[in-house]
Amino acid sequence: MQTEKTELIANVGAIPFLDYKHFASRIFFPESEKEQQDKSCQALSQLIREKHFLTLFIHTLEEQKSFSVKDKCTVASLLTLALHDDLPYLTEVMEELLRSLMDQPSNSQPKLLLRRTESIVEKLLTNWMSVCLYGFLRESVGQPLYLLVSALMQQISKGPVDSVTGKALYTLNEDWLLWQAQDFRLNVLFAVGSEGEVSEPLEVSTLDCDTVDQVKEKILLTFQRKFGFPYSQQLREIDIADDTAGHLLVSKSNTHLFFELLERFQMFAWERASSFNITTLHLMFSLDRPDVMKLSNVACRVGLFP
Repeated sequence: MQTEKTELIANVGAIPFLDYKHFASRIFFPESEKEQQDKSCQALSQLIREKHFLTLFIHTLEEQKSFSVKDKCTVASLLTLALHDDLPYLTEVMEELLRSLMDQPSNSQPKLLLRRTESIVEKLLTNWMSVCLYGFLRESVGQPLYLLVSALMQQISKGPVDSVTGKALYTLNEDWLLWQAQDFRLNVLFAVGSEGEVSEPLEVSTLDCDTVDQVKEKILLTFQRKFGFPYSQQLREIDIADDTAGHLLVSKSNTHLFFELLERFQMFAWERASSFNITTLHLMFSLDRPDVMKLSNVACRVGLFP
């Protein structure tokens, strides 16, 4: 269960830092694809520059019973975006809202304060800290944090992960421990390449108990780690097919969800493999069909791009 630093650095590849525009967009609007600005909001933009109006406006919104937590987060992100060019003013407003929050009778216990993002000011504080820490994350602690997360993901992927509950055999949280794990092997390798120019193969380690979606996820993750950019197709748009037998591995059929184990496909390769314990499958990227990844057990043809 120990990961050497040299192995980790070799497998991580390029660190996908976001520029500040996309970083802020992910923090403020994690579920939004595209933000649209409305010119009619210019008058409101002038009003929110009045601190008294803005604090009353926020208190009035939070008093509405139909105002959900998601609505509060959206309003906080919109306010952060509107006042982004005047962080001192945003800080003053946030401090006043925090004092009001602490004065509420329901917050008589300081230890429970700010434990949940259930108010506009709590989300404002999260956004404010994210904006202020962006430079520090990019220049100082971003790489160590990324290496830590990558190391944890690599260790978790070395053991079975329940694709329904998300519980794993190798986890740091006992509540998410997969207690009943079946026997598995880690020596199933994918050599990834495509027809065309020869290049260094991309090896993807999977388990023989992985579902098809888990295998595809590991393939795409390894692809991004090595080349620094994601594959052109999304996971749900990719199928894995046997290049020799013509079998298609799928994980969904109509409305019924079922799980195909990788072991179901391996019977084609094991019949011709020299060793039963070590199975090497070759994954070929189809240039004509990027939505289909073909598996074969023939001599590996490597080269990712033509």
